[in-house]
Amino acid sequence: MSQKRSSALVDLSEAIAAVVSDARAYTVTVYGRRRLPATGIAWSNELVVTANHVVERDEEIEIGTNGETRIAATVAGRDPAGDIAVLRVAGAGLSAAPRASEAAMAGQFVLGIGRAGGGNPVVSMGIINTAEAGLRVSRGRIIEPVIQSEIVMLPGFSGGPLLNPYGEVLGMNSSHLGRGSSLTVTNAALEPIVDALATHGRLRMGYIGVGAQAVGLSASQVKDAKLEREVGLVILSIDEAGPAQQAGLLIGDILVSVNGAPVGAVDDLVDQLAGDLIGKSIPIVIVRGSQAQELHIAVGERG
Repeated sequence: MSQKRSSALVDLSEAIAAVVSDARAYTVTVYGRRRLPATGIAWSNELVVTANHVVERDEEIEIGTNGETRIAATVAGRDPAGDIAVLRVAGAGLSAAPRASEAAMAGQFVLGIGRAGGGNPVVSMGIINTAEAGLRVSRGRIIEPVIQSEIVMLPGFSGGPLLNPYGEVLGMNSSHLGRGSSLTVTNAALEPIVDALATHGRLRMGYIGVGAQAVGLSASQVKDAKLEREVGLVILSIDEAGPAQQAGLLIGDILVSVNGAPVGAVDDLVDQLAGDLIGKSIPIVIVRGSQAQELHIAVGERG
């Protein structure tokens, strides 16, 4: 029998095993569909974040922690487009996952953790290909940043964590969003979504009540209005008694800025009407004739 000896490979192996072992405390099994269970991340002592597509029902959902213990959970909120679901596990006293304080970097070694079997964690490893990508999930909505890595998305991995070498969570893995690639929604992208889902049960979308399309501005309009861009959104329709009508917008006005950000496409407008602006008055800049005007508009909520 060969004598055991210390080596860099042995040290690496033991370090990985220790990180995976620690992940048992905050990586849970999600029982929310008929077939193979999936994985979730204990986000707080009573919230679990997982992939929306693995929670196929709204009732009789359970969370599996260490051993065979199962705890009843309820759906706090869903974001189908972003493939994110938040489950509430009242009184469970979950151990919240340690979230990375520093952003991920391309080339960084990472671990993907799954716990679909209900017992010991399953692990896949690789490096990050890109850590600053953006993913369009619906018209006017981009989730960013997202991570693309070389981990293998084994069955049941969706909803589980991607870990950095310190054992800290970088984000939530989703095979659904990746469409064949290993994609992770980062903490920075997750945090406001999780907060909104836990509070409101859904993502709130802002609304100003206009129909618009992109249009080019003439050279004289750009010069006279002292604009930096040659595109805007021409207002084609205005909802009766909506925010735009109340703010004094007219059909034919050209919207060039919303809350300080330029808009040259309908998607730009949607991007600027985040849910946290609902109920607030924000500045907009329009071109009427050849003159730029600043108005203030109260952002409503899209039903």
